[in-house]
Amino acid sequence: MNKRQLIIKKHITEFFSSPKENKQDFLYEVVKHNRNRLRITLPSIFVLSALTSLYLYFALYVGDPNEYVLKIVEMHFFLLVPTLLMFIGLLFVSRSTTRNIKLESIIFKLYLIYCVFWTLFFSLLSQSYSDQITVFQFGIGFVAIIFFLDPLFSLILYGSATLTFVISIGYFQSSPSVVTSDILNSSYMFLIAWIASIILYKNFVSDYQLKRKVSDQVIELEDLNKKLEELSNRDSLTGIHNRRFFDKQVTDEWSLALQQNSILAIAILDIDGFKNFNDNYGHLEGDDVLKRVVGCIQENSKRPGDVCARFGGEEFVLLLPKTDISGALLVCEKIRSDVEKLKIPHLNSPTGYLTVSIGICALTPDSDENFLNFIKKADEALYEAKTLGKNRVVALKLRD
Repeated sequence: MNKRQLIIKKHITEFFSSPKENKQDFLYEVVKHNRNRLRITLPSIFVLSALTSLYLYFALYVGDPNEYVLKIVEMHFFLLVPTLLMFIGLLFVSRSTTRNIKLESIIFKLYLIYCVFWTLFFSLLSQSYSDQITVFQFGIGFVAIIFFLDPLFSLILYGSATLTFVISIGYFQSSPSVVTSDILNSSYMFLIAWIASIILYKNFVSDYQLKRKVSDQVIELEDLNKKLEELSNRDSLTGIHNRRFFDKQVTDEWSLALQQNSILAIAILDIDGFKNFNDNYGHLEGDDVLKRVVGCIQENSKRPGDVCARFGGEEFVLLLPKTDISGALLVCEKIRSDVEKLKIPHLNSPTGYLTVSIGICALTPDSDENFLNFIKKADEALYEAKTLGKNRVVALKLRD
């Protein structure tokens, strides 16, 4: 197979194929739209066919029994029954269901095949009394402009029906000129219907792909915004939350504690002599120390709701919802001890190693209290810890 043949084969394959990406979702969209159109067309078909049958039977057949009229009534009966069953079936199908979507697609196509061939046989049986094939032409045209059918299925549907008509018309119509005319008319209708069906389907595919692209872009933008929001709330060096995030969280937790009448604890941690550490060991070592201290804080604040953040410089803050003074003391003493156990050398420290001081405040908020004063009290406790010699935890309990 040469290059030109491969290109032709590729274009033919693409022409007859549906979108390769999101096949299940695309099939669902096609079935959903066809289902919605069936909900409108089925009652119309049923009512029109029923009224026609009643008129033919009572207005024509009862007064003057005629075999042709009876056959027409019987033909309408064979359209009414499957149409009614199809409509009843649709009543039990949810508008948003995705289960058995392939089965629903198959049943839908079988119904269309039945309807198109019904119009075919109706027109053939009418040839003994009329040379018109309007019903057959209308059937193909109606299906072509109403429903979304892929090019291959529509080609098979209209092509097989038209071929059957061309082969059979000579057995039902004795006039050669009428046969020739009907064959030409049905062939023209086949081409028109297939082209119309292709245009309708390709437009649907384009709309679907555009909507899918827009939807994917919206999701991508939402994910990007979430990532940007997360980054804006994180300290770039240590990876924990920053002051901006903490200010929002402490406001929310304060309001929640006020509503629930629950206790709230806050701890402010400061690395002792950090400026001297940077002067003696360099800023790169200082950055490493910040990360290691953060590791100790995170290791001891893993409960849902616990918030640790960088407060600024070498200061960190820890928010502990529903935690009293004794609980906060246990957590902070463990943090202080873990930092000391790191044994990070510090020439200007009384212990010879890097240490931290922590101030704690705990209270049950009331409407007269301000969370800024709450933070201020924790800062005062930290100052006291520094004054008492550093490397310690000082707690300030305002009230239960």
